Amino acid sequence: MNCEAGSLYPHRERLEEVQFKTCFNDYHDLMVAARIGKDGDIRQIAGYCTDDNDTRVRQVSWAIFEVSWGKTKDRDTEEIVDLKRARMKMTRVCVYHVGQKYASDSPGIVGECLAVMAFECARYQFDVFAGDGNKAYYYTTPKSPGVPTYQHSLSQFWINRIMGAATQAMRRNYDSTCPPVRVKHFISCSYHDLDCLATHLDGITTVSYTEELMKKTAGKGDCCMLTVVEWGHSRLKYVEYPEDFEDEDHMNYEGKFYFKVNETCLHVDHNIFMVAPNDRDAHIEFLFI
Repeated sequence: MNCEAGSLYPHRERLEEVQFKTCFNDYHDLMVAARIGKDGDIRQIAGYCTDDNDTRVRQVSWAIFEVSWGKTKDRDTEEIVDLKRARMKMTRVCVYHVGQKYASDSPGIVGECLAVMAFECARYQFDVFAGDGNKAYYYTTPKSPGVPTYQHSLSQFWINRIMGAATQAMRRNYDSTCPPVRVKHFISCSYHDLDCLATHLDGITTVSYTEELMKKTAGKGDCCMLTVVEWGHSRLKYVEYPEDFEDEDHMNYEGKFYFKVNETCLHVDHNIFMVAPNDRDAHIEFLFI
């Protein structure tokens, strides 16, 4: 998933050389690429859909893509079976990019765009949400930013609110006992930015935040965010309820899960798809699942 794919569009054949199927939006700035099976496909099902002559400004460029994984051959039986990812035959993803200037100058309009986008995502029951929100990712009110935060931003606010509304709608119209739509945000930020923020903002609150500190930390904290939404598409036959796992044994269990962040993106074998080791940008627009 790439939310700044304009420079890749002329070289999309390179991805196809290594068996990646690609799909770009109308502006060619958003892309989804995947290795799919026989009869698989990637298509855009929602978002802006205009022609090359459309030059209107987009505060938020977004698109929802549907990835049908197709068919594959079972390694044991040699039979043709459905190709699945996370037990799903089909995955829907939303990729978007918020303009930094618009997040600062017109956060109200950007918030409306994010709300519409989140509503469409709920309508199509998408599974993964990823992109570059710029200030909408680490400020609740980008016009009067204050202290950067990764716990409650403008983007997270609208995603969480719309998914909460989706839970209420399902319980009201289908099953009052159904589990909630679960939303989990994963944020990727440069270590250099986090180190700078920790140095200058340790113990600082919005009340004690000064204009001098704002100048020192201006532009720091930019990040990308990946949101996973659980609708039940990949669940097993039984239904899981969060309250079933609140006993002491489950709460004290220490698993072996971990995550690793690496800003150097090594992708296939073409230099055009690689980020230089000395690249100190605040984030990277490649997001892999």
